[in-house]
Amino acid sequence: MFLAELKIACGRKRKGEKPAWLVPLTTMQRTYMDLLIKAHGEDVKAMARDIKLNKMQHSVSVLEQLCQRYHAFSAGKRPLLQ
Repeated sequence: MFLAELKIACGRKRKGEKPAWLVPLTTMQRTYMDLLIKAHGEDVKAMARDIKLNKMQHSVSVLEQLCQRYHAFSAGKRPLLQ
């Protein structure tokens, strides 16, 4: 059971190839992504190159996942699957 929850938290697919649940962003992640999206829009490559705002130095793929989760929960709705 713990391994399945860990895979869900990491965003990996399950054995049955069903996508895992999207996990909402924490308050700090939401603030962090809010600043990056206001500065760069949807350009994740520019976000990855920005040293001042991208203090954690996330890669392009991690920023894409964070943007997806940010937009999925921005309207206050809970998406069922990815």
